Amino acid sequence: MNKLAVPLLLVSIGCKPPAPDPFDPDAIATLPSWVEDEWNANDDSCSSAYQWDAATAATTFYAGQFYINGETFVGNEFWLLNPNQNLRDALGFEKCTVVWDTIGKVVQPEEGGAAFDLQLSASIDEDQTDCVLDLNDNPIYDGQEEFSQLYEVFEGPNGSVTMRFPSGTEFGKGRKDISGLTWMSEKDCKYF
Repeated sequence: MNKLAVPLLLVSIGCKPPAPDPFDPDAIATLPSWVEDEWNANDDSCSSAYQWDAATAATTFYAGQFYINGETFVGNEFWLLNPNQNLRDALGFEKCTVVWDTIGKVVQPEEGGAAFDLQLSASIDEDQTDCVLDLNDNPIYDGQEEFSQLYEVFEGPNGSVTMRFPSGTEFGKGRKDISGLTWMSEKDCKYF
């Protein structure tokens, strides 16, 4: 082995993977594999919800993947939807994903014990969103094309994180590693 190859190998192992560029429309938003596994394992978990078989509805989850670089981050948020049979029949609605491109700052928390806060700005990525129009012929994300939000991040053991709004309401759990963090919400049974 070449003597120069060893230092190069050590340097490349310690590097962070490249983050997606939220200003590049061709950057591909990739759902974290553990989130996709959870979504697939629980995609019909609302089937026992009130009036589920009579309503047009979907089992939904929210998720995020943020690549942190010092005091800034980029990434994506996802709204994962799995329609019940009525919604499929009414619209041809299939399992789909709404994607937002995100960018923001990592900030020190004011109070409350969070490890850090994320000040996020998000805008819809229409090219990567694959959901059909809703019952009123509007995009499923209508009114949520852009938003800003502060997230509080609480660190736990073994790289685990809990995500909260400033109100104290928990909205997701996930993982933090060298490249950033990923999170996923509990299910929500959404009626349309």
